[in-house]
Amino acid sequence: MGTNQLLSVPYALNSKIAENYDETDPVFIAHDAYGITGTNITNWNTAFGWGNHASAGYLSSFSETDPQVGINTYNYVPKWDGASLTTGKIYDSGSNVGIGCIPAGMMLRVETSSYPYGIYSYTHNSAYAYGIYGDASGTSDSYGLYGDANGSSDNYGVFGEAYNSSSDSYGVRGYAHGTGTNYAISGTSSGGTSNWAGYFSGNTQIANGNLYMTEDRWIGIGPSDENIVFDGSDNKF
Repeated sequence: MGTNQLLSVPYALNSKIAENYDETDPVFIAHDAYGITGTNITNWNTAFGWGNHASAGYLSSFSETDPQVGINTYNYVPKWDGASLTTGKIYDSGSNVGIGCIPAGMMLRVETSSYPYGIYSYTHNSAYAYGIYGDASGTSDSYGLYGDANGSSDNYGVFGEAYNSSSDSYGVRGYAHGTGTNYAISGTSSGGTSNWAGYFSGNTQIANGNLYMTEDRWIGIGPSDENIVFDGSDNKF
């Protein structure tokens, strides 16, 4: 009778054996999911919110072929030569700009040995028109336009040419106004065998005002021995 009772609970012996069983398979650390972290899951959820990548596709690799960046020089604005970006002629340091040069002590400088004009300006207007307009203001001497020339032939710091078939033309015109002494045009010349602060080939007219000389000087008319001499002692000719 006792034997029959034991046979009625056949799993009792198996349960006893299970107490000493060590699981060796599957091994979780060998699974692909073992390295998934909470940060990975957060990033995946964020990327999923951008849209359906299955339809949009993925960028697995990229090789840029256009535009190409060629050899460039520091502080020079690059230019497109048809194939790549290369060093241009414009120099920009962030404080100074130079075209054909590296400027020093000025905002803009232009240099060239290939053209007769460093800067050429053309403007057309039905009213006033200025090819170059200069405006300067300072606590010392100020120059709206300053010209300097140094060469092996004739040099002109400022050269003006004007042509009009129906009205007056002014190669250079000066206008000055203020509370002090005003000089519409002022010239200084020194250091040569002959120095002309003003040299005119043609008639010279003083429409309104006077002609003054502050030192003993002469006004030449004809040959060098035929002069009108100014005597500064009594301000007479």
